[in-house]
Amino acid sequence: MPTSKYPNEIKINLNQCGKVAIEHLVKAYGFTTRQALADHLGVSKSTLANRYMKDKFPADWIIQCELATGVSLRWLSTSDDPMRLDARTQVVSSNKIKIIDAK
Repeated sequence: MPTSKYPNEIKINLNQCGKVAIEHLVKAYGFTTRQALADHLGVSKSTLANRYMKDKFPADWIIQCELATGVSLRWLSTSDDPMRLDARTQVVSSNKIKIIDAK
């Protein structure tokens, strides 16, 4: 059984899951309508409606939202994680090393 060398990989079929992803975008930005989302993204209502009705995954909007809001990319894409990850669990610690006379 092949295993991915990327344990946090998110596998997404770009020809489905668009409706759920768009609904998550509306929620992540704090809007109540898809029209408000379309206005925010600077796209026409028909562009957003087209992606929604054809269930096309909006990868470009998902990335933009994650960068703007800090909402979990995995939640936006798949609903697997909490909407907002606890920053304390995302911190990686390392040992402190004192460098003396580095050359």
